[in-house]
Amino acid sequence: MIPDIAKRGASFKGALAYYLHDKTLEGERERFTSERVAWTETRNLATNNPEMAGKVMAATAMDADRLKREAGVRNTGRKSDQSVYAYTLSWHPDEAPALSRSEMLRAADETIRVLGAEDRQALIVCHTDRPHPHVHVILNRVSPEDGRMLPTGNDRLKLSQWALGYRQARGEEHYCPKRAENWDKRLSRHDDQDKLKLWRAEADQPRSMAEDIKQAKAANDPKAEKLVSEFKKKLGKLSADGKAMKDRHRTEWKDLGAGYKARKDQIYSQTENGIQDAKANIKHAYRPRWQELGRRHARERREFEARETRVGGKIRNAIDAVTHARKLDPDSSRGFLGGAFNYLTSSTKRADALERLHKAQVRELSAAQRAEVGAAIKSLKGDRTALLSSARGSFMSERAALIQRQATDKQQLKSAWRRHGEERKRAFEASRGFAKSKQEAKERPDPSRGEARAAQNRAARSERKPRSTGRTRKRTRKKE
Repeated sequence: MIPDIAKRGASFKGALAYYLHDKTLEGERERFTSERVAWTETRNLATNNPEMAGKVMAATAMDADRLKREAGVRNTGRKSDQSVYAYTLSWHPDEAPALSRSEMLRAADETIRVLGAEDRQALIVCHTDRPHPHVHVILNRVSPEDGRMLPTGNDRLKLSQWALGYRQARGEEHYCPKRAENWDKRLSRHDDQDKLKLWRAEADQPRSMAEDIKQAKAANDPKAEKLVSEFKKKLGKLSADGKAMKDRHRTEWKDLGAGYKARKDQIYSQTENGIQDAKANIKHAYRPRWQELGRRHARERREFEARETRVGGKIRNAIDAVTHARKLDPDSSRGFLGGAFNYLTSSTKRADALERLHKAQVRELSAAQRAEVGAAIKSLKGDRTALLSSARGSFMSERAALIQRQATDKQQLKSAWRRHGEERKRAFEASRGFAKSKQEAKERPDPSRGEARAAQNRAARSERKPRSTGRTRKRTRKKE
């Protein structure tokens, strides 16, 4: 497994023109064939059409400011248009015979989760233009929920570590042994406690404390290491609280959306059940009329056939046929006698006239039944519209309350971070001031100490006895 991250971009149209079509040949500007595309799948998109998915992702990226505004997210900080994030997952060619589409999708979904992009829109494209199986994952960095941009720090290390675990879980470390060696080196640097100095800017040192540590080092502050340890714990708790808050907020948004969707689904289901019940009730109500119409048609056919056996009966059937025809087509220009003579000469035409009348009566009754069903459906759909409007109003109220509640949570966490920073700043300043005062006192000469030492030296000299010499003693002996 080899993850390969492409350069971030700003155009979903350009990205999908490449990933959803074949590569251009020499002299070509673009290609519209897609022979190398085996299959595609989408995530967090309402469509499975890859072309439409690209348009939806582009629209979401362009709508980031509105999404932030509606979600209560402050639209501050540096702006970036690099919303297209794409990477490739490649397997060894030897794995191709046993590699399934579901396994490739499972790996793609895991990497999306590792990057923290479970809520982002994504398009997964499988290509067949290389000996090794591979898929491309195209992510929209802009969140469709709140418009925020997906951070991509340490993305290569995250995917590399995931790939190592993926290979180990499948027992396929031999496909990429260099990755395990590189990770052993990384871990060895952290395991060596002699290298974990206080002043080393390593990954486990909070970035916000780097300047304080730098100044503490310059002041030779011996208490700085204890302060770093103390505030790292507080920092870790704040970070954990922030992560828990983000997870909670994400869950709250998902629950809100899921609850709204469940209410809408329930309303649609109730309406559909009501429509089916209305159809069944109306059909049941019309059953006696259909039965009566069927019996009447059967009786009229029997009477028609009985009259066809007599000359007078044929004349009667011909007259009835003219009457039926004039009912069906009142605007006909043919006269009564001409029509009667036409029907009198043909038994088939007389039977057809009766059959047309029966069909017209069936259509009339069917139209009446459909009209009643349509009226019932219209009424039920009107009730559905009112229920959906009410559910939408409740959703918007709950959404506004959630935005306000989450904004309060964020403000409280922000205040906690501010207090932490101020407390840390005061603690480091006090510690540096103490270390500086101590160093200055150590380097500054003490006049009182010098005077006391001089007095001691003078007292010692005054108490010392005069020393006699050997030459004096010899002279004394000669005088005696």
